[in-house]
Amino acid sequence: ATHYHELTVLAKQLEGVENLNVAVAKEGKQIVFLRKIIPGGTDQSYGIEVARLAGIPEEVLSRASEVLLELEEKGLKERSQKVAAHQGSLRQLPLFCSDEHNLYGELLNLNLEEVTPLEALKLLFQWQNRVKKKKA
Repeated sequence: ATHYHELTVLAKQLEGVENLNVAVAKEGKQIVFLRKIIPGGTDQSYGIEVARLAGIPEEVLSRASEVLLELEEKGLKERSQKVAAHQGSLRQLPLFCSDEHNLYGELLNLNLEEVTPLEALKLLFQWQNRVKKKKA
C-alpha cells in the first residue's frame, strides 16, 4: 500500500498489480496498527508513527512532522495551481467571471484520489474564506 498516489494508480492500469495496506484504527491522536492486511491504498503516511514505535527520539519525530506539514502544504499549493491552469485550458472564461464559477471549476477539476485529507481540509478552508469575503 502507498500514500504515493502515482503508484496507487498503477493497480488500476496494470494487470497483476494490486494495492494492499495495513488496517489502522485511530484513537484520538494515537494510531493503532491492527495487524490486518486489507485491499486498497491509503491516503496517509504512517511513517512517523512507525518511527515512534521504533524508538526514534521525540525531537527527530517533531522535526519530521514539521517537514511533512511543509511538504503537504507545498503539494496542496502545486495541486491548486495545476487545477487553476487546467480549468483555464478547458474553456474561455467570461471577462467578469464570478468567484462562485471559479470555485465550481476548482471543485469539479479536483482529483480526489490525489488529495490528502489535510490538503482537502485546507482547500475547504480557503474556499470558505473566499465565499465569506465575497459575502462581506
